[in-house]
Parts: sequence; structure tokens; C-alpha cells
Amino acid sequence: MRRVIVLTTLGVLALISAGVADGPKLAKPKLLIADDGKTEVAKFMHSARLSPNGKHLLYMRVKPVELSAQDGPPARERRFYHLTLRDLKTGKDKPLPIPAYRDGGIPVYMLSGKIFDSGGGTIALGAGVDASGDGLYDDRTEKMQAVVYDIASEKLTKLPVNESAVLATFDRTGKGLIIMSMSRGERQGKLLTTPLGKPKLRQLGKWGLPRGVCPAADVLAMLLPPDRDRPSRSKFVLYDLKADKQIAELPVHEQNTKLDDCCPQWTTNGRYLYYADVKLEMIDGRQERKYLTRIWDRTKGREAGIVPDVVPIGPGPGKSTMVVAKDRGRGQMSLHDAATGDSHTLGKETMTAIAAEGKYLLYADKPADGKSGIYMAEIVAAKKDKPAGKKEAGAKGGTVK
Repeated sequence: MRRVIVLTTLGVLALISAGVADGPKLAKPKLLIADDGKTEVAKFMHSARLSPNGKHLLYMRVKPVELSAQDGPPARERRFYHLTLRDLKTGKDKPLPIPAYRDGGIPVYMLSGKIFDSGGGTIALGAGVDASGDGLYDDRTEKMQAVVYDIASEKLTKLPVNESAVLATFDRTGKGLIIMSMSRGERQGKLLTTPLGKPKLRQLGKWGLPRGVCPAADVLAMLLPPDRDRPSRSKFVLYDLKADKQIAELPVHEQNTKLDDCCPQWTTNGRYLYYADVKLEMIDGRQERKYLTRIWDRTKGREAGIVPDVVPIGPGPGKSTMVVAKDRGRGQMSLHDAATGDSHTLGKETMTAIAAEGKYLLYADKPADGKSGIYMAEIVAAKKDKPAGKKEAGAKGGTVK
């Protein structure tokens, strides 16, 4: 017993001598977009995206539109989602030259993927084909197409992919595109790849909803379409784009419905994939949905851990870290490290996580002493406490407690 006490005491003294670091903190909060009362700014998970060069913010403005009686009597008001690009240096907004989305889930699919090229100067999207010319995309009657928008020249290039639903994302190099096209009624679709400069479409052997491009390998996390005999069951896989083959099927509960609207996220080193899962549990005689985040280790080809009660938001500042938050990004966030299992809380309960881009975090908040809107802050490591017994710099004696 005496030996254990001595060793424990020595360990505590060693920690005090070396200095103890707190967890990471949010620093330098900056209001990017304030609520102006005219049109609503969408403030939920994956409703905005920061460009890799930090110069632009692509976000959604929600505008009410009164639909005429011919759109289904009686005349009624409906919310449409406009993708808007803000120059963070000048503060000026520029709506993208594409129709507004009728369904808010569609731009969420876009903004949660790799929609900026590596330099942050080009955007890839699936845009509506505005057959009626009213500036609105009606997903019931109009098709979509793959487009690329150059920020500097303001040029919109249309690609030869048109279908009921189209989703475009950059590959890991930022020099090529991955495009999904799907016919909703027939549950048929294609997964295509093409170079960015001169389109040369290549159809892959399988298709599904792209749910995360690995930054370190030609690997795509993909949600396969439901089986015809089991429409409630969708498989989640890793797909090798270069070899055109499935390389792993990842574990999910059969009741999971989160992978279509909560995009899985890769850590910056491309080794770990965080993805949301849902299971049903009987609690006090009632069936309730329980959220969790699974972690897949691509290098070892196996599950590396489970983080309960959260969904992934985006990669953190470390090679193997991820920002996670409660369902829909509401409430206090955490920075989780897949390599060590460590987790540290971030921010306040009032915040709603929107996206994470390395050391930058986008979130919605209404501070008691500030304005309601979308904010950006830096995730920084806390400074180590000074060793006990040392004088604090500038102090007149004493020790740091």
C-alpha cells in the first residue's frame, strides 16, 4: 500500500512540475452575418460553409414566396432557400445565379459536402433547371443539373448531367468532380466522375448518395439506395473511386435515417470517418430514438469507437479531431480525438453548431451582449499552467496556484 501511495504522489508531483493543460477553447469570436429582420438567415447544421481560403462564406437566406393559385389553390406562402455568397473582407453579398430551392434539405446536402475546390475559388453544385423562369426550383416538376461557379469571373458552367436529382462535389484533389444523378420515381441513378476542365464523364459500377470525400485517398463514403425487398434498409459503404469497387460496408442500425441529412465527416488526416447512427430503445414503455456517432478507422478497416448522444459537425484543428454536437447541432459542442478518445467541451449551451473547418468553427448564437446571427471562432489549445513554485512573469513574488 505504501508503494502505491508513493508512486501516486510522485505522479501528481510530476504533473504539477510539468504544468497541466486545460482543454481547447473558442477564441476570437466574430459576427459574420447578423439577423436583419428582412429575410431569415438559416441557422442550423450544414446551413453554411466557409471557403478553404477563408475569403468567402456560402450560406442560405430564407425568403417567403407567395405561390399563386395555379400552384395549388388556395394561394399560400412558402419558404424558399437562396444560396448566397458573402465576401468576408467587404461584407457584400452575392446570390448565386441559380434558382432558389423549395426544399431546404437539398442545399444542406450540398453545403455538407466538398463544394469548394482546394483553392476556394470554385463551387460545385446541383442546381435546379428553372423551366418556368420564376427563379424558383420546384422539385415536383423541374429537373436538376450539375453546375460549376467561378467566383472571380462570376461564370456559371453547366455540365451535361440532367435528372430529377443531381448532387455534385469535388474529389479530394479539387481538380475533378463526383456527380450523382437520380431518377426519383424509378429509384435508378448513376455515379459519375469527370475532370474539372474538360468534362469527360465516367460512370462507376455502383451509385448512391455521396456522403464524404476522403482527403487522403480516392475513397468516397456512400449511402447506397435501399434494397427493393427491404426499402427501409440502406447500406453505408466506402467506395474506391479509382479501382471502382466497394472496399468496406460500415455498421449501422437498421433504423438509421440520419445518413441522408447528417453528412459523415472525415478527420483531416483521412484516417477516421465519423458518422451518425440511430437506434430505437424501449424507455419507460416507450420506443425512443437514441443518437450516436460511430468512428471508422480506414487504415485498420474496423470500427474505432462510439460517441453517444452526438452527431459529427466537421473536422477540428488536429489531425484526428472532430467537432461533435447534439442532434441538429443544438447545445454545447465537444472536440473529440479519435486517436486518443479524449473529449473536451466547446462553447455554450445557447450555440448551434453549423460547420467546422479545421481551426475555424461556424455557429449560430444570440449572446446576451451581442447580436443574433452566424459567428465564426477559432478553436485554440489552452495554455499550460505554469509549474508550481515558479514566479509568475511580472508578479512581485508568490506562486501560481
